[in-house]
Amino acid sequence: MSSVTSVHAPSSGTKSAGHGLAVLLLAISAFVIVTTEFIIVGLLPSLSRDLGISISAAGQLVTLFAFTVMLFGPVLTAMLSHFERKRLFVVILLIFAASNALAAAAPDIWVLGLGRFLPALALPVFWG
Repeated sequence: MSSVTSVHAPSSGTKSAGHGLAVLLLAISAFVIVTTEFIIVGLLPSLSRDLGISISAAGQLVTLFAFTVMLFGPVLTAMLSHFERKRLFVVILLIFAASNALAAAAPDIWVLGLGRFLPALALPVFWG
């Protein structure tokens, strides 16, 4: 038994424009999130100088981020998988924005560590 199924292209450009905007927003978000993850590596000498700590101590911020993603990523992704994707996406982006603002204004390594810890919690949920 065979049946013929016809596939219709969207009748208006509005629907495809909406998809294009969604893809653009996802691409920009991914860029910002990956930049948040890796930009600190190039800033380690400046961070160590500005905060009055060694480069190796500043490098621990990279380790903090990586271990946080490793330890909490699977659990948080599973726990938050039942939330509506769009709202979760917005919340994750707000967490990244607030964390980056906190990190930019951090007066010491402890506040900067918090500014790195929070987005590390949200990173795997974004990709999950």
